[in-house]
Amino acid sequence: MAAGDKVLPPLSCGSVQQQALLHSLSCCLAGLCAFLSMLDNFRFGMALLLLVIIWTLWFCPWSIQRRMALPIALMSGPENQYLLQLGNGEQVQVQLRAWPFLHPRLGVLTLRGIHKQKYTLIGVFPVRDAVWRLWRLHLRQVWAERKAVPDRAG
Repeated sequence: MAAGDKVLPPLSCGSVQQQALLHSLSCCLAGLCAFLSMLDNFRFGMALLLLVIIWTLWFCPWSIQRRMALPIALMSGPENQYLLQLGNGEQVQVQLRAWPFLHPRLGVLTLRGIHKQKYTLIGVFPVRDAVWRLWRLHLRQVWAERKAVPDRAG
């Protein structure tokens, strides 16, 4: 590891059950929207509810195998490399691919593994969590460096 490399403490985002609940929240909200639209227009609402049920069965982590493949922690390594710990104990090398949502209490990171696998890490953090604060500052700095456009005039 080079002298300038900074290794951050592991960012734990909860247990497998907490991650499954956070990932399933969007499915539940979509179902609620479909139900409420069914009250206004029954046919459209039923069609929307059917689509939401299919989408929920396909994307939400209901099976144990899919739950164990959810990410639960993010670790840093040398040269801005990241390791993602999955619920089954496996560690996967990942890269930050999209602008992260870095709220002081909520974080949503979209990461891509070396085999083009997409991972989404969702974390709800207590007020003034020191580890989350360090990670937020680090990720903002990394993303700003990546998106910096070189000056063409010089």
